[in-house]
Amino acid sequence: MTGEEMAARLRLTPRLTKQLKLGHVSDMDARRLLALSPRAGDMSGVAFRGFDLRGEERGIYQVRRDNPDIERGKEKNKWMSQQGKAGRYINTTPGALKPKDLVIVVESPKSTWAIAAWAERTKLKNIKVVDTNGLPGYLVRDSEKESSYPNPDLMLLAGHDVVHCPDSNATRPDLRTHVERFQVHLLESVGVNSLRTVRLVEQFKGIRVNGPDDLVTILDGGDEEFTRLFHAARPAWEEAFPLASDFADLELKADLLIPHLIANRAITILAAPIESYKSIFAMHISRALLTGKPAFEHFRVTAQVSKIIYCVPDMSFELALRYARDIGLDQQGVSFHLRTMKQGELLGMEHPLIKAAAREGAYIVLDTLNYFIDEDNNPQVLNTFATKVRHLIDACGSPGALVLAHPTKAGARGAEIEVTEWVSGTYSKVGVVDAIFCLKKVPLSAEHPSVPFSVYVTREKSRPFLGVRLDAFTIDVTKLDEGRFPVHQKPGAAPPARELFPKKGGHPPDPQKEDKKRWIDDHLKQQQQSGAKPISAAELARRLNSTFNSVHDSKTISVWMKELVQDQRSMAKIAKP
Repeated sequence: MTGEEMAARLRLTPRLTKQLKLGHVSDMDARRLLALSPRAGDMSGVAFRGFDLRGEERGIYQVRRDNPDIERGKEKNKWMSQQGKAGRYINTTPGALKPKDLVIVVESPKSTWAIAAWAERTKLKNIKVVDTNGLPGYLVRDSEKESSYPNPDLMLLAGHDVVHCPDSNATRPDLRTHVERFQVHLLESVGVNSLRTVRLVEQFKGIRVNGPDDLVTILDGGDEEFTRLFHAARPAWEEAFPLASDFADLELKADLLIPHLIANRAITILAAPIESYKSIFAMHISRALLTGKPAFEHFRVTAQVSKIIYCVPDMSFELALRYARDIGLDQQGVSFHLRTMKQGELLGMEHPLIKAAAREGAYIVLDTLNYFIDEDNNPQVLNTFATKVRHLIDACGSPGALVLAHPTKAGARGAEIEVTEWVSGTYSKVGVVDAIFCLKKVPLSAEHPSVPFSVYVTREKSRPFLGVRLDAFTIDVTKLDEGRFPVHQKPGAAPPARELFPKKGGHPPDPQKEDKKRWIDDHLKQQQQSGAKPISAAELARRLNSTFNSVHDSKTISVWMKELVQDQRSMAKIAKP
């Protein structure tokens, strides 16, 4: 592409074409002008001149390569930027920034010039367009070993009205973080007078729109559409907290892979005691997702996944393979990928190989949770872990994750399946996962001859299912030798858990426990604020029992007081910046 062709493509006005002086540079000249380190490939292409906010020309800022690298059939490294300290400035059009200029911030130099041309065509005055060379491009660093920091040139925007126009993909959760950090810097550190955000459309009249330059170079209505979006720009905070009315036409429906069981792009917890067939359950879910066959011979599959990576460090490779082989997961064409300790060390959720699998559409199964985190009852640890899994889904494109976990001892002993007693660190897990299933092995019982040796399944959190109820059901485990794990009692037909499970000692869950703990916390605070003498656990138990008509002893009150202290410490850690 020649400089003239690039100018025409960006719809530059004659004045801007003369200022930019687009020209073609050879591979050797591009390497010299951009101070590029040795690298393979042809660097020749169209050269864009650079100008800073003080009005000074800074030589060649970027080159659009004629022959970019090709990776997986897509162009890569299309644009090469000036390296070293000489390239650390905020690029703009010729002329110094004036006090009354409205600043439009875009991502790329070609957007800078295309939007400057749009402003001239639409007769807008006092417009200064600048670019950050990508969302995180406003960050610079003095050497590879040093931390990055915001480009000091941004301080020249202090006191100006600013309109931020990132590319259309900036709404992605991983990129949204960069947008918000940049905007916070402008508001808090730079001190801009106002900050609004343009929300670009992803396509216009059937043409894909990435940056604003793609929109304004569409001859049939591109200028008018960008003008509409520009004038509709909202205060930056409104993009962080969008109006519900923006989604009035959005049809709300569950996005499900297996209705009632597995939602698309969701984190699902499967909690069960040891030897309760949770690995078998997970593998049958895997088979359904990969083959489209009904899960447990009952739940239809509405969307399949292309591949599954099943990470199971607590099982030998041979046993895991046997489980998979029994149900046909080892057949050709079924992309069921196993990883045990035989294949190497444990891989964390941030590992490049896990991310690569997620980018290729792999659903992730982790068997079991305690191998992948240090403390499964620590809110801070759980939140960090969940953030990494969510990144695999939202940023890398994984269709979801199924995480197997062990229940608490109290939950495993109880006659009821109650999520707060069943899943350790419940309040942390409930906040960061989308669905929770609990499994428990049903014992053979003379009182219930209709129930075979089976597994009782109940869904205890149902966020992605939008209020669609799923009653408990049981799965027959007597047919595992046939490679089958079918539903025995359909949802709604299974008896309540308390009729199936004998209590194994200990006290039943107290449904008022959290209310009582809050009462204790409030009572102790009132005592402290009033300056009264500290009271004993026995006296606190007497007062609580009088209030709730209960019979708790001082030992129970002491345990709850320790739990309150632990809860407060955990929340204090989370609250730290």
